[in-house]
Formats: sequence, C-alpha cells, structure tokens
Amino acid sequence: MAYRTPPFISPFAIVSIVLALGATNVVVNKTTHTVNGAKASSSVVKSSSATSSSAKKKAADG
Repeated sequence: MAYRTPPFISPFAIVSIVLALGATNVVVNKTTHTVNGAKASSSVVKSSSATSSSAKKKAADG
C-alpha cells in the first residue's frame, strides 16, 4: 500500500472551527443588535378584514 500523507488539519478540527465561528457570529449579532452586519429592524404588517369569507360569498351570490 502506498504511503498516505496525513491530513494537514483533522476533520474534527474543521468542524470545531466552523462551530466556533458560528457561535461567535451569534454572540456578536446579539450584543450589537445586528443581523449579518445590518441593523436589526422589524416590520409589522397588519391586515384587517371587516367581512368574513362567508359574508363575501353571500354578497357574491345575492
């Protein structure tokens, strides 16, 4: 069997680095109140309907 060069960085180390970067991103987003570098903002859309679907159906039939 041919000589195999061992990996430069182990798969466990790669997974650990990815998890650490993700955790760091969460901490930074929470402390600076941002979402992926942009200011966190929320928009609320309210819609109200005065008539129900059954009332609309009756109006269309009558």
